[in-house]
Amino acid sequence: QKNKKGEVIRMKKFGQKVVKYRVLIFVISLLLLIPSAFLLLGLYFTIAPVKERNKTKGYRTNLSLKTEETWNYAQRIFAVIWMIFGVCLAGLIVLCNFIIPISHEVRSVIFVVASISVMMCCTPITEGMIKRKFRGQLNGL
Repeated sequence: QKNKKGEVIRMKKFGQKVVKYRVLIFVISLLLLIPSAFLLLGLYFTIAPVKERNKTKGYRTNLSLKTEETWNYAQRIFAVIWMIFGVCLAGLIVLCNFIIPISHEVRSVIFVVASISVMMCCTPITEGMIKRKFRGQLNGL
């Protein structure tokens, strides 16, 4: 199925490479959705933090709802933590996709475990920072 110049074979290989790169770009863009959400939500809550204490919007825990000062601090610090973890997750994705040659399965497991770990770590880190900052003030509440 070659012509005299061999053009069909070259075009077919070139077409396969284009499809392969398009799939790779699509997969990486899907992988970057979670870090992008962390970054964008963190940026949003940094620019427009929730001002009034409530039980429906913002970072809401018993500790953050105790005083107005703890509420404002929690909103600000949680947004920063989300942005930091968003950058870390994005870096991990770039590292696993372009620098370290690992299989797709291992890469997926690493990303899922890292994403779940980040989601589970944000609250304890924020709570610890609130307790550290307001140590003397929260004892009587």
